[in-house]
Amino acid sequence: MKILIPTYFRELKQKCWKSLPEEIQKRTYLCTRYDRVDYLKLCNPKANVIDLGITDGIADTRQKLINIAEDKKIFIVDDNTTFLYRDENHKLHPMKTSFKFSEMLNSIEQELDNYAWVGISDRGGNNRVKEDKKEIVRSYSCYGINAKKFNDNNITFDGMYQKDKEIKLFEDFYALMKMLSKGMKNLVMYKYAFNHPHGKEGGNSIMRTSALHEKCLRKLADEFPGYIKFVVKQKPSWTASKSDNHRFESVIQWKKLYESSL
Repeated sequence: MKILIPTYFRELKQKCWKSLPEEIQKRTYLCTRYDRVDYLKLCNPKANVIDLGITDGIADTRQKLINIAEDKKIFIVDDNTTFLYRDENHKLHPMKTSFKFSEMLNSIEQELDNYAWVGISDRGGNNRVKEDKKEIVRSYSCYGINAKKFNDNNITFDGMYQKDKEIKLFEDFYALMKMLSKGMKNLVMYKYAFNHPHGKEGGNSIMRTSALHEKCLRKLADEFPGYIKFVVKQKPSWTASKSDNHRFESVIQWKKLYESSL
């Protein structure tokens, strides 16, 4: 199973790739737009680099990762993500050894025989779940995909983007919700966790504004009417625009959406 890291304008800040042990780096590929390939290689001479050609935002980019997967299993990870593992006392520790990474990746690959989407828990919500695994829950930034199951069931990351080229965000929520609406469960592993700081320079931050953030979220609600409620978070840890002191967000009824398919 290949590890694919989409990246854009973060050539000098490959936090995820640099945190991986050398053995894991060998199966990892940095994936970027055609006009950033040479600079990415220059800044990271030991890294495998994939030229994605012309890309237009993260929804388009993630779909291109599915296309190059050729019906195989892949692990998609945001470029500033780092990993942790949970001990028997449910305490999280930084993941550093090849053994732990291989253990996590092998577990994901095995579960992808049964699921189209196998995610890793985000660090913030990890302590709320005592089980090692849980179905039908939010997943983003870091997940394994069975590309054949995606393609066979017409699941895409760019469904909203193809209808309106301005809708370039919330592509992972769209794909996951499309899965659930078709009666396909996802799985999230809580034995491991990822840490992903939002709002850093590069990546989605280049195009994200408060207006675009809200527009894309409202479009997502239009695609799945009745399953999304809107909230406004005051003084959040990150905002769509630097001048903001709030963020427009959603509460998604994942299980209710899945149950509607039965």
